[in-house]
Parts: sequence; C-alpha cells; structure tokens
Amino acid sequence: MCFCTSVIRTVLEYACPVWHSSLTTGQSDMLESLQKQALRIIYSDMDLDYHTLLFLAELDTLCSRGEHLTQRFL
Repeated sequence: MCFCTSVIRTVLEYACPVWHSSLTTGQSDMLESLQKQALRIIYSDMDLDYHTLLFLAELDTLCSRGEHLTQRFL
C-alpha cells in the first residue's frame, strides 16, 4: 500500500491542477482503472468491490482527489 500511494498515485496525479479539468470521462475512467487494479492486487485475498477497497485503504477516487488538488492549488 505504501508503494501504491507514494509511487503509483504520485505519477497518476502529476501536474493534476493543469490537466484535471480537461479530462474526458473515458480518460478519467482509464486512470481510475489503474488505481482499481492496484487495489485489487494489494487486497487480492479479499473479493470486494472497488468502493469497499477504497474505504479499507483510506483512499479517495482519483477523480475526487484531482478535484481536491485542483481547488487547493487555486
């Protein structure tokens, strides 16, 4: 989980305030699928849905995190 939040998520959120508002729904879904896949690998012994995995990992969706980072930046 530490690797996921410090490396993978950092790359996915790089310069987020610049590009987040111009993402299409498809692009946002593709980014979200990367986080979803990482959580499924980390919690592979549990057969849980994505939102439950987010709750267990104490994470937000990338979309909501992007909005938060953009608002905080501005």
